Amino acid sequence: GALAAADPTNIRLIQDVVNEYAKMGHAQDAIPLVRDLLQNNPGDPALLNLAWLVYLNAKDYQGAIDVGNEMVRVDTAAATADYYTRLAAAYGALNQPQKASEASAQGAKKFPNDAHLLLITANSLFRAGQLPAALEAAKKAVAADPKNPQGYFLLATIQGALNQYDDVINTSNQAKTAGADPAGLSQIALQQGSNAFKAGQASKDRVDFQRAIKFLQLSDQLQSSADAKFLLGASAFSLGQSAVNDANDKKSCDLARMARDAFNLASINLPAGGQKYPTEAAQLLTAIPQFTPAVDNEVKRFCK
Repeated sequence: GALAAADPTNIRLIQDVVNEYAKMGHAQDAIPLVRDLLQNNPGDPALLNLAWLVYLNAKDYQGAIDVGNEMVRVDTAAATADYYTRLAAAYGALNQPQKASEASAQGAKKFPNDAHLLLITANSLFRAGQLPAALEAAKKAVAADPKNPQGYFLLATIQGALNQYDDVINTSNQAKTAGADPAGLSQIALQQGSNAFKAGQASKDRVDFQRAIKFLQLSDQLQSSADAKFLLGASAFSLGQSAVNDANDKKSCDLARMARDAFNLASINLPAGGQKYPTEAAQLLTAIPQFTPAVDNEVKRFCK
């Protein structure tokens, strides 16, 4: 440390000293050193750049933001895509999502094809609750780097929050084709399916159960799980129960067939779901045969 203080112009030497601190896990200890050097050599671009990295490394985010602003004021070329990425992350770490999204949006304006920046912009906007703007940024991020799974995950999550259910399914399929990890995609679809099932239980609306089935089938195709199979069986059972009652009132062949297919789907998936939810699965599997005669009867009567 004394060496560096003796010759503040030897930036190489100072870097070595700072790197030693970092290696030893004492990044904080380098802060007083760069702070003193900056006071004695204000506006030195190389020193500012070093200080920026030291503050970030030491997780002193407010310090990093202050030094970073000064750094890009002195040397506009220092405002790289990486700079904006780290600046946004620093604001994020200070729990200032609004500032984070401003920083990343500034960066994305300057580097419109930087996929990483677009992704951070989309994420900050999403966290700040600005869904339509987040959606646009996420679409651009996917277009800029079609191989990055994070882009698809975020896009699908935003689409889900906007109730754009068909788009979530399309995005998941695109992501799978692009080689994204099926496990992560499966979780997104499972979450959507679970939400739809809960919505259906509250609304008693068949559309919700149909949506649940679509997502849970997708989840199970991407990565098979007892959770998806149980919820799929439960959603299909609820759909069947609703359709069989309405089929009778409306003398509808379509609803009778819907009920038959739904109970079949439930019978196929509930046994595997029973590995995790034995009691609930057993209850539903016991209930299905009580509906079968009525369904068969309706199909016979209404489907001529």
